[in-house]
Amino acid sequence: MKKEPIFSKVEKITYLTPASPVVLVSTKSGSGINNVAPFGMFMVASTEPPMVLVAVSPKADTHANIVETKEFVVAVPKPSIVDQVYAAGGKFPPEADEFTCVGLTPYSSNIVRPPKVAECCVNLECTLEWSQSAGNHTIFCGVVVDADIDRELYQEGMSPVELRGKVSEIYHLTGKAFLSGNKIVWANE
Repeated sequence: MKKEPIFSKVEKITYLTPASPVVLVSTKSGSGINNVAPFGMFMVASTEPPMVLVAVSPKADTHANIVETKEFVVAVPKPSIVDQVYAAGGKFPPEADEFTCVGLTPYSSNIVRPPKVAECCVNLECTLEWSQSAGNHTIFCGVVVDADIDRELYQEGMSPVELRGKVSEIYHLTGKAFLSGNKIVWANE
């Protein structure tokens, strides 16, 4: 079997690996400013206790806010809000409420200070467990301390397979291109 050397031929190694689901991470600055931004380097790290990992560039307001407050919310966006997800990746001054800037609706978390995202189907409230530098990003590990889901997606007694089948994910491919199921979805921003 012949293999093609490709390491020096692609812009980012992430283009060679399966895409991670895009999540929105909301934070609140120490002075109370809401921040929301998309991240495509995300995964579940533990089920007991429930923990998630998200990689964030030190240049991002999200990074500064997590370091300062030790809290964040991971929200799973629906394919229908791909325009807002893409817009949330833009550059905003630190004093801007990014929920307002991109047309997303914040609502109060039960335990942490950062708001949840109403347009997302799942919201995970997290407290920072640890962080680790990883090249040009920092990996933040959060303990999930509370969570909610759109009521129409969940029924008591539902199997994990049924629940997983109802939660839609989007994956960032490149630029304005996202994948939802087996369809390419373009941000119109």
